[in-house]
Amino acid sequence: MKLWDSLEFSDQGTMDDKSFFDGFFKLSKTQRLYGFGICFAAGFAISIISTIALIRGDVVLFAIFYTIGNIISFLSTGFLVGFGKQFKTMFAPVRWIASAIVLVVIALTLVVAFWLKSGILCLILCIIQFMALFWY
Repeated sequence: MKLWDSLEFSDQGTMDDKSFFDGFFKLSKTQRLYGFGICFAAGFAISIISTIALIRGDVVLFAIFYTIGNIISFLSTGFLVGFGKQFKTMFAPVRWIASAIVLVVIALTLVVAFWLKSGILCLILCIIQFMALFWY
């Protein structure tokens, strides 16, 4: 992993070495890379499962798996930059509206899927979720 070890993140302030989460997540660069890869692959696999659920016509199951896949993929970047830095960046003045919309739509999707079980509303919320994540 010589390439990974040679990367210098401190110039751009991308890695968060001193944050609230530092006491919980003391990870080496290699561990961060593995965490990113595992979360990203898991998120991708869950998104594939969601597509299969959509093809089978189970829109509620699609919404659940799609949302969980997005959450896991979203968390994968926390391993690279640090969870504290990611949280600060999400709620920076230029991004807080997009971040809030993403989080609200993710929560609404799960609420509608688990409690209301409305397929069409789940599908609409997944589309909004996609657009919000793209905007973010």
